[in-house]
Formats: sequence, structure tokens, C-alpha cells
Amino acid sequence: MKNLRYLKVLTIVFALMVSACGEKDKKEKTDPVNPAATEKKAAPEIEETAYPEGKKLYGQYCATCHQRNGSGVPNLNPPLRNTDYVTGNTSRLIRIILKGSDEGLEVDGQTYANTMPAHDFLDDTQVAALLAYIRTAFGNTAGPVTEEEVRTVRNEILK
Repeated sequence: MKNLRYLKVLTIVFALMVSACGEKDKKEKTDPVNPAATEKKAAPEIEETAYPEGKKLYGQYCATCHQRNGSGVPNLNPPLRNTDYVTGNTSRLIRIILKGSDEGLEVDGQTYANTMPAHDFLDDTQVAALLAYIRTAFGNTAGPVTEEEVRTVRNEILK
């Protein structure tokens, strides 16, 4: 019982540490040649989208690990911007959401090895909305994912 409480506390501490990592991006940058040209650059928040349900689900289930701006966490959780596994094959991405992944994923020469839990508790509509959001947010320009695509992959997994 004590081990379970200890694990819960560690999980919360880790989540807080990860979210604090994004704070360094919010520091003011100064132009040494022209100090008047100083501008504040904050980490981009979750942007406006045609997929508000997907945006909400991302904030609820994904942002802690992949960050609110989709940048990921070095060596742990991969970025979601302009990566083949997000903008490419939709079947692979749907499988990752439904089954999770404990395989290392290489993005731009860096391996991300943190285990991603399965999100198979989300229904087909929710998975489609979430992935449509991710594939069109963070500078991504891939097409959305349909409920039918999710249903097809879910049925393949269940066989």
C-alpha cells in the first residue's frame, strides 16, 4: 500500500517537473545589437483549431507528456510537430493511441523510449477528433483521421 502511494507521488512530481521544463522558453530574449528590438517569446499554447473536441482531449490526455506546444520531452516523449509518425500513415498512429507503445521511437536522430499508455478507453469519435487535432496543429498540415479509419484499426486489433 505504501509503495502505491509512493508511486502516485512520484508520478505527480514527475508531471510537475516535465511541465516546468516548458517555462524556460518563456524567458525574454534580448537583441544585443538593438536592445529596443527585444521581444518576449513564449512557448506557443495549444492553438485555435477546427477540432475543438480534439484540442480538449489533447489537453486532458496528451499535453502532460508531449507538452502543450507539441514539442515533447527530450529522450522521453517525442515531439508531435512535423514528424512522419504523426503526419504519415494514419493506421500506425491510430494503433499507437489504441495500444500504446513500449518501443523506442526515433525522430530526427533522437530516440524516445518512454512507454506510452494505451488510450483504448476513448471511443472512435474521440480518437478521430484527437488525431485530427494533432495532425493539423503544431504546424502540421496532414489531413484529419476519420471515425471509420479508427473503427477499422480497432477491429483489426481486436481480432
